[in-house]
Amino acid sequence: MLIPPIDWTPVFTLRERIERRTNRDFNQAVDDDRTVLGTRVSVGTAFKGKGFSGQLLYNFNQDNIYMRTGDKVETRSDLQLGYIKFAGQSGEWTVGRQFIKKGNERLIGDAPWPAVSVAWDGVRFQNRTWDAWATRLGAANRASRQTNMAGAAYTSVAGETMYFYRHGEGVDAHTLDHLFSQTKGKRTISAEAAVQAGKRQGKDLQAWAVAARYTYRPDPKLSLAVEGAAASGGSNPNRSFTFENALASNHPIYGLMDMQSWKNTQILSLYATYKPSASWTVDLGYHRFGLRDAADAWYGSSGTVNGGLVDPTGRSGREVGQELDLQVAYNPTAKLGFLAGVSTFNPGRFVRSIRGANATDQTWLFAQVSFRF
Repeated sequence: MLIPPIDWTPVFTLRERIERRTNRDFNQAVDDDRTVLGTRVSVGTAFKGKGFSGQLLYNFNQDNIYMRTGDKVETRSDLQLGYIKFAGQSGEWTVGRQFIKKGNERLIGDAPWPAVSVAWDGVRFQNRTWDAWATRLGAANRASRQTNMAGAAYTSVAGETMYFYRHGEGVDAHTLDHLFSQTKGKRTISAEAAVQAGKRQGKDLQAWAVAARYTYRPDPKLSLAVEGAAASGGSNPNRSFTFENALASNHPIYGLMDMQSWKNTQILSLYATYKPSASWTVDLGYHRFGLRDAADAWYGSSGTVNGGLVDPTGRSGREVGQELDLQVAYNPTAKLGFLAGVSTFNPGRFVRSIRGANATDQTWLFAQVSFRF
């Protein structure tokens, strides 16, 4: 049998990053300031033949962490991608380890910031109208691999309607979501709403989430946006109302400090993006965070509780705090990129009530360079 010709393209990416975070727990009595020097190397190949294509990509990451309580080294490596894609009569099929990103990635995304991005092992079918998948978690930074997900999405003039089921880590969640987006001239309006049912830790899950954004582009170089978002939280002896937001890409939506997810929350965000040239991009973000249910916890971007910040009595109130972000990107060539940012978080009544007299602001900054060919 004659083997069909295949074009191979090597893939190599090197990312070097330094991060500095002070007072992650908003408690100045505990010295948890940390500096991280991180290296991520991605090596693999992309291939293409008649009627098919694919990619193999392996990630290696090493973080050198420096803290006053002691230094340590964390390493993580995994097969990041390993799939083949081929065209069928009615659409395109992808088999193997792959990224699955839906809409603005509030619910399903690849979360590319950590050592290993979220990737799934399974099969996916796509055409202009339908998108369907059946998968098991293949790679993630710290999540359990005992997670299965299957779903389907339908796209029409009214937007994308999606259903998916996720099982793992004590959660069986059925999610029904609709995303609408419309652009007219310089203005874009988008809105998303989701409801959930199922089980969480033996309780019935009944949850919801909504978000809406208005974007205005006065000229090609400048983009301004305002967004409001909310998600249910809380529980009683028989039911859990906390929305499940696991394995999404929260980093670019709810702040660079990764202190927030679409889970038991009320959020007001302002964004500004300025591109003075093709090589430069400046992003500003402001976020005001609150709790939907004061007796539930404050959840970070990974969906877990931020540093024990929960008051079951609800007496600490709903005001979490506000975050201000600045990020600058410079890409002199298609292969070379520089990125730097700084953020500050001013805690509100909820955090200050729990931390007491030791409550303080949190600061985070980073710089990174990446090279690829």
